[in-house]
Amino acid sequence: MRTVGQVIAGTPELSTEVGLSRDLPATATALLHGAVDAVLSAEHPLAHRPEARPADLRDSILWCPAALDRLDFLREFAGQFGIAAEEGGANLGLDHLIGRLRGQPRRFTLLPAEIPLPDGAGICSVPLCDPTPLYTWSLIWRSQDQHPLLGVLLQRFAEIGNRQRWLEYDPARDWLPRHDYAELSRLGYPPNDCPAFDQTAGELRA
Repeated sequence: MRTVGQVIAGTPELSTEVGLSRDLPATATALLHGAVDAVLSAEHPLAHRPEARPADLRDSILWCPAALDRLDFLREFAGQFGIAAEEGGANLGLDHLIGRLRGQPRRFTLLPAEIPLPDGAGICSVPLCDPTPLYTWSLIWRSQDQHPLLGVLLQRFAEIGNRQRWLEYDPARDWLPRHDYAELSRLGYPPNDCPAFDQTAGELRA
């Protein structure tokens, strides 16, 4: 929704109705992504660093707001970097998550970098680097859709995506879950290649 919101705000000629769905059986090949921050208690040893590496978190505990078998990204991140993880049961929203982090100084979680944290919450965010975890998103549309503003919408996604580095991936500085990396390789995307949209194909592609 944050991604879509930026596109809609910059495209006033569009009259947009947003609908939600639970999941997609087959994900399109495009990626829209942004940087991820580690969110930790203000008492965490890394809390006031300007940045942190995933390797720095090996003595910490990754707090997962739902069962790990439903959170592939967090499960793979913890496994690859040797970080212990705890499950939180039900995902009860940001306030509940903040309370869980604040109460246990060794805990942290991963959130998109642009999510604002409430003042005085007792937690802080630290950018992750070397590598930066990237969370993959998909943009899918019906290739036979002839709506006159579809091209405008797709172009705006591509413009904002390129400007904010949503469409880049560099294995020397970024981290993707194994499945996403394998899918990029299968589709022939070389490192640092920025996919552009092809309206006839119904997907973002190089």
